[in-house]
This record gives sequence, C-alpha cells and structure tokens, in this order.
Amino acid sequence: MARALDQEVGQPGLSALIQQRCPFLFSAVPVFVAAPQLQKMAEVVQAVESVVALPAYREQVLATAPPSRVWALTAR
Repeated sequence: MARALDQEVGQPGLSALIQQRCPFLFSAVPVFVAAPQLQKMAEVVQAVESVVALPAYREQVLATAPPSRVWALTAR
C-alpha cells in the first residue's frame, strides 16, 4: 500500500512521512473504530472530495504546481 501511494501521488517518501506521523495507518493489525468516529471520518472525506471537485480549487492547484506535476495531475 505504501509503494502504491508513493507511485500514485508521485512523491517518493510520502508514505514514510505518513507512517511516521500515523504509525497504525499501514499496520497489519486490525484497528476497530466506533461508528460515530467512522461517520465523522466519512464526513471529512466527503468534504475534501467536494472541495477538490471545485473548478476554482483545481485551477489554483494547477497554477501553483511545479510543471513536472501539472502533467501528472491533468493526465488522470
């Protein structure tokens, strides 16, 4: 999963940084989360997806991204 994340995002070492800050994210041990926290997590994901889908957000990201990343972001 970590390797796939680094490749998909195009930032080598991102998974290592995430793993350092959130050590249980890539854990092989199951983690159980209570239903209210799952609902909050789903709401956060939905909010992020809504913002990312806004044309103004996409324009801002493309305007500030390094040229090497612009192609990767628009090729999807």
